[in-house]
Amino acid sequence: MPERHRLQKRLGLLLRLAAAGNRAYTRLRTGLSSKTIRKTEPTGVPCVRVGGLTIGCGGSMWLMTWLLGWAAHRGKFPLVATKAYNIRQSNLPRSVDVYDTPKTIGMDTFLLSRYCQETRIVIGSTAARAAAAARDRFCADMVFLHEDYCGRTPQAQASLAVLDVRDLGDGWNTIFPAGWFREPVDALNRSNAIMLYISELEFKARKTLIRKRLEPFKRPVFSFSMRAWRLRKGAFGEPTDTLYNEPYLLVASEQDDDMAFNAATDLLGLRPRMRYVVPQNHIFNKQQFGFLYKEATRLRCKHIVCSPGQAIGLVDYFESPQIWSLEPQIEFGPCIHSKKSFPEWWDIAWGFNAL
Repeated sequence: MPERHRLQKRLGLLLRLAAAGNRAYTRLRTGLSSKTIRKTEPTGVPCVRVGGLTIGCGGSMWLMTWLLGWAAHRGKFPLVATKAYNIRQSNLPRSVDVYDTPKTIGMDTFLLSRYCQETRIVIGSTAARAAAAARDRFCADMVFLHEDYCGRTPQAQASLAVLDVRDLGDGWNTIFPAGWFREPVDALNRSNAIMLYISELEFKARKTLIRKRLEPFKRPVFSFSMRAWRLRKGAFGEPTDTLYNEPYLLVASEQDDDMAFNAATDLLGLRPRMRYVVPQNHIFNKQQFGFLYKEATRLRCKHIVCSPGQAIGLVDYFESPQIWSLEPQIEFGPCIHSKKSFPEWWDIAWGFNAL
């Protein structure tokens, strides 16, 4: 979740009034849904809703890659339905294809399509419309609604609410536009589990705050983090697991900044000489290319290590220094209100406890 913008601080009173209206709307929407006044259509197959409760929340895409891998391992044929990055496209809803780029479908959806190439991804003006199109056009036995935790249709058999550790701070329960929450934290009562994007070390350090914020909802809280098990040349090139202790710069998205720093440091055994942080869907310009080149030269770095999305934006513009991307893997850490780890808990929830 990005830090509060200075305009949010300067226009605090005005934005709080707008946020109060947003809060009232979401509560009315929830009330209508619970009384079935709003139309809800089942997809006909098990449906899982996954997404962040805040705008810019990190971790949802990485969690989705694990869930899709789990589904494939269990012999299922999953499908992903999500909201299009650009809802003005005339051909929505449609499937993501090999010709799509981060500019046409957004960075998260693009990365998901690359890491889970065997899974069909359908985009629409809303995730619900994408799911409806998927139901009519394709055969699947499990539908994942990506980044749609705040959605109400279609009906979901399971809901996973994703929170970033930064969500638990001073901006807790501050509704957009005064803050970054999409709706009040009461929405966590709709979840089957709360997924907290946080490292194991930080979870232990902030356990008191985590309990204070999340214990009232009486839901299992599972922590997870992104680690790197190797590097890839460019965005998706040849792998390596070392830079031979040569210095490097780190370029990461706001969502994954701390995770990428820890992952690169643990993998390479060396801290970056500089960290450069950009938004997740950032498009680099000539000034930034020049800045990174000058800083790499000044700091005598032959390498720039990136979180996966940022490597895509840089790889075509640099021959030296060399661009590398972190090859991610998901690790699950400590939990609250559960005696089992998330993979065990998820297996049991879907009837695979005997396997």
